[in-house]
Amino acid sequence: MLGLRKQEKDKEREVQVVDKGAENTPGEPTREEPQVSLLPDVDIYEKDDVIYLLADMPGVKKEDLEITLEKNVLHIEGRSSYTRPEGFGCAYSEFRAGRYRRSFALNDEIDRDKIDAQLKDGVLQLTLRRLVPSKTKIEVR
Repeated sequence: MLGLRKQEKDKEREVQVVDKGAENTPGEPTREEPQVSLLPDVDIYEKDDVIYLLADMPGVKKEDLEITLEKNVLHIEGRSSYTRPEGFGCAYSEFRAGRYRRSFALNDEIDRDKIDAQLKDGVLQLTLRRLVPSKTKIEVR
């Protein structure tokens, strides 16, 4: 069984996507003041008892990234920022700084104590491990 579950597609999977889209906040976004919520693109892979979740979060630094697990929901939130070179004005800009947000519901097969996170080159890699099923022999009297 695949280790992750998407709410809108397959209820048999182990992680469920909680949010469905990015929401824009009113105001004029600038690179210096993030004003938009972004939904990071996510790829999910599995191998044996390990699930890899890769989230594209360009411009997010480690200190601006927060990953929390509350009840059975894994929340990812990161803020991208940009500092304009000193003495320069912006002539044209396509990059928008903002806040990345994504949430996933985990089922009971995921080991909450063994979730690992690494951020490298704007890509967050979460490693989730499945619990090893325990076998107990019951003595018959």
